[in-house]
This record gives sequence, structure tokens and C-alpha cells, in this order.
Amino acid sequence: MINGDLLLMIACALGAVALIVAIWSYYSLRQRIDFPSDRGRNSANNTQMSADLANLKREFAMLSETVHRFRAQSLAGISENMAEKETAIKNALSEEMHKELEAATDEFDRALSAIVSKLDQKQEELASRIDNFSAPLAAEAPTQPGRDLQVEAKIAGLVSASVIDRFLASLEDADDRRKCLLASLESVPDTVTFGKLAVAYPCANSWLILKELADRGVVSDIAGWALIAGAELTASKGAEFSATAEELYQAARLSFSAANGSNSGVVNREGLYVIASGLARLLANGERAALSDMLKQEAASHLRILIESKPTTMALPAVQLAEFYLSEERFDCASILFRQVIDLATQVFPDSIYKGDNAVRLWQGLAHALSKLVDRTGSDRELFQFFGNDTIVFLDNALSAKMPLPDADKQALQLCLLRLCERDKDEDRALTVAKNLLDDGVRLAVDSENKERFNFVAVEILATVDELHLSRKPNGMPMLKRLIGIFMAVNNHNKAASAGAKLVDASLDMYGDASLETVVPINILADVYKAMGRYDLAEECYRQILEIQYKVYPSEHEEMVDVLLNLAQVCKLQKDVGEAEIFLESAVEMCLSVFDKHAEDGHTDDHNNESSNDVEGRKKALMARAEALKGQLSHA
Repeated sequence: MINGDLLLMIACALGAVALIVAIWSYYSLRQRIDFPSDRGRNSANNTQMSADLANLKREFAMLSETVHRFRAQSLAGISENMAEKETAIKNALSEEMHKELEAATDEFDRALSAIVSKLDQKQEELASRIDNFSAPLAAEAPTQPGRDLQVEAKIAGLVSASVIDRFLASLEDADDRRKCLLASLESVPDTVTFGKLAVAYPCANSWLILKELADRGVVSDIAGWALIAGAELTASKGAEFSATAEELYQAARLSFSAANGSNSGVVNREGLYVIASGLARLLANGERAALSDMLKQEAASHLRILIESKPTTMALPAVQLAEFYLSEERFDCASILFRQVIDLATQVFPDSIYKGDNAVRLWQGLAHALSKLVDRTGSDRELFQFFGNDTIVFLDNALSAKMPLPDADKQALQLCLLRLCERDKDEDRALTVAKNLLDDGVRLAVDSENKERFNFVAVEILATVDELHLSRKPNGMPMLKRLIGIFMAVNNHNKAASAGAKLVDASLDMYGDASLETVVPINILADVYKAMGRYDLAEECYRQILEIQYKVYPSEHEEMVDVLLNLAQVCKLQKDVGEAEIFLESAVEMCLSVFDKHAEDGHTDDHNNESSNDVEGRKKALMARAEALKGQLSHA
């Protein structure tokens, strides 16, 4: 079959030939018609010419028809050829895709068969292992039936409790958790072990488990203190959780009352005091204020009896549980329990709460828990919501008491206090705490480990300054300057640049871009950029300083010479020798002009209280710096 493109070219060539013949015939006819009569042409010639013209017209019409018919046939052939090629391509693609699909299907079938065979093999191995494990138990069953049944029951109870606890933790809806709790308690034969698991691994579901167990009579002092921690954390989530928090407090009361009711009539007044106080705080706002007052009276009654009896150990189960939580990294629950015991001991033993081994044990435990909380939360600053509004005063009193605590524990208390000041928007106290932290940090930062901790403390302070918007206020600017110096000392240039940029923005907002008050912050930021190796940004800072000085000073000034020398230096560091030489020449000329003018005016300008030796000394220092820079440029 002839190629479609070739047919199209032939058709175009024939059309061009026909057009040329037609044009030639037309001009020949015109020449015959326009031939003058005075040439001696007779009528016979005219008649012949007319006949020739008619024949030529017929030939032209026939030729045009032939060209048109040939073009149509050629286009039809080309279209038919293209359709055939398209069909062939589609068929080829379809066959190729079908082959690939068959290959993929075969490969998938082989992989699936391999997986099924492996699963069958694993199932056979597991069945074999189960049979091997069951055989010795069956052989020993006749000799120790009772003991094996007890062990098996305990193992089954532990496994069921573990599985149910993990399942409950995955549920989000509170009603679903409660329904599953009731069902799970019926399916776990060893409810005491179930309660111990709930105490050891506290979460929202675990506290509900302890509540349901208390309702069923499975109680203990340890479970009561765990419920107190759960109630405190639940209440901190907001008013919508107050009903659940009240239920947990009531379950804790039931745990203390029932657990000690069978213990020779001993009443756990420490726990009952904490519960009454917590419920009084929880119900203080709202329609149940009268009940809150009654609970306060109950708490006062328990406290009065404790003060009179002076117990030798204060809430020992709570302390032991808090220390266990500390070892298990449940720092929020540990800090709550330590705080509750310290509050109670403060009222029962006010003279010894800040001294003695028992006091140190409590404060060190609290400090360690708070330190880990600060380290763990990082940018998540909502975790400190479970501390009451009186915690700031509580920690302030502890820090003012000069307890014999290690420096790391005191720093932990200060960091927690800083977080609480941030939470309560207490700007003045936050700045005071930050200053104390930095003062102690400078004293402690003597090795690499302490420097790293000092850097962490500075980062925390910067975050608090940002959160309280102190970086935009006059009272926060000195703290920013100090933080920049600290970050530079510990080689944290990124944080130093961040604090420097905040300081510059604050100064520009406060004083505007035509005030010398902004020069020092911009100069500090330029030094940070030079330490980072960002000489381009340092150059922008020096240019901005120079622009401000041109707006402020009526004429050339000594401080402008220093800025020009700084610009020459950063340009040299960027290998821009030409620009550096321009700034250096401007600095030298301005230096000579400024100090010559001072000499002519008799030092009556800005230096009227200075001696000529002081002025001459500054001039020599600037010129020496310029000469040194000139020498460096000559070697560049």
C-alpha cells in the first residue's frame, strides 16, 4: 500500500502543475484577444482564436475536475491508512497489556500460595508447641492438681487483665469504657490483681477500673491515693469533667473508709483530709457552695485530729506510691501525690517541713518529678494545668526557705515556677524567676554538661518571654539582651539570632527608625551574624545603623567612623575588596574631619568634659584600626 504522505505530496504536485498550466493558458488567451487589428488579422483568425479559447476552457475545466477527484481519492486513502494503523496500534497495546496482566496475576498467585503455605507451616508449628507444652502439664496433673489449677487461674487472670486494660485504653467514648469495665470485671477472676494493675499503670481507664472495684468492695489505701491522683488530673481538664472527678474522689473516700474499717478501727485521716479538701475546691463554684463549706469543715476536723495526734509517718502509702510512679516515669501522678503530702505535712509539722530527712525526701521527689515534666513536655506547655492557683506561692515559699537541696532540684522548682507564671500571665514574677535561673546558671555552668543544661534553661526562658509577649515590651528587653549573651556563650547561635531579631523589632517598635536607642540592639544582632558567618546579614545591620545615624546626627560623627570600619571589615570577609576600600577611605576621611573639627571647636561639642588626651586617644585607636584593616586589604 502506498504511504499516505507520498500520496498527499503527489496530489499537491499535480495541483501545482494544473495551476501553472491554467495561468499560462490564461495569459496566452489574453495576448490573443488583445492583439491589435491593424496587424492584418482577418476574421478567420478571430474565429479560430475563439475556438481555441473554448477548447482551452474545456481542458481547464476537465483538468480541475481531475485534480479535485484525485485529491479526494488521495485523502480517502490516507484516512483509511491512518484508521488501519490506529486499529493495529490499539490491538498491539491490548495484547501487551493482557500479557502483562497475566504475568502479574501469575506472580500474585505464586506469592499468595507461598504465604498460605507459610501460614499453614506456622500453624502446624504452633500446634506442635502447644501439644508439647500441654503434655508435661497433663503428666503432672495427677500429682499436683490443686497447685496447677491455682497457677493456671492466676496466669489466666493476669493475661485477661492485661488484655482488657489495653483494650480499654483504646476506647475513646466514656460510655463504651464504662460498659466494657463492667463486662471485664465479670470475666477476670482475680480482681485484686486487676486492681493492682490499674494502680501500677494509671490512665483514664485505670481510674475507672479502680472506681468500679471500690464499688464492688475491692479496696486498699494504695488504690485510694491512686484515685486521688486521677481525680486531680481529671478535674484539671475543665468543668465538663468535674462530675467524673467527683466520682473518683468519692471512690477514693470509699477505698479509705472500707480499707481501714476492718483494720482495728484505724481511720486514714490523711487521705480523708485530702479528699475533703479536693471536693471542697471542686464544688466551691456553683450551686453546691453549701456542700463545699461542709466539706471544708470536715477537712478541718481531720486536720485538727492529725495535729493533736502528731503521726510519726505522714501518708506513707502515698509517698511510696509516688516514688513508684517516679521510677515508672509517671511524673504527673508522682508530682500530684508529693504535693498533696507536702501540703498536709506543712500544716501538721510547720516547723520541720523544710528540714529533716523526711522533708528532704518529699522535696527531692517533687523536684525530680517536676524536672522530668519540664524536660518531657517541651513545647507542650498545657501539662502544668493540673497544678492549682496556689502552687506559685507554694514553690516561692519553698525556694525562699533555703532548703538543703541540690542545685539541680532547686533549678527544677524554679523551672516549674516559670511555667506556672507563664500559665497565669504573671509577667513580673516570671522575669524575677528568669533572672534567678540565669544567675544560678552562670554559677553552675562550669563544664559541658552544665552548659548544655544552662542552654536548656535559656531556651525555656526565651519561650516564656515569647509566650508572655515580653519581647515587645520595655521590661522584657534587658532579659533579651542577657539571653543573647548566654546563647553566644554556649554557642547556640540560632537562638541568639532569634533573640537578637526580637530585640531589634522591639526597639524599632518602641523608638522608631530614627533614634539612637535602636543602634545598640542592631549592633548586637550584627555581632551574632558575624559569629554565625553570615557576613551579608551583618552588612545589612551596619548599613541600617549608618542610615539611622545619618538621620540623627546633623553632621559627621565619631560613631559613624566605627560603623564604616565595621562595614569595611564585613565586605573584606565577603571578598568584596573594592567595596571594603571605599568604606575604609570614607572612614579615614571622616575620622580626620571629625577630630580636626573637635580641635578647632576646643572640644565644645559632645566631649566638652573630656581632656584633649582622651580625644586624641580615641582618634589614634580609630586610625590604628583603619591602618590594620588597610594592611589586610593590601594582602587580600
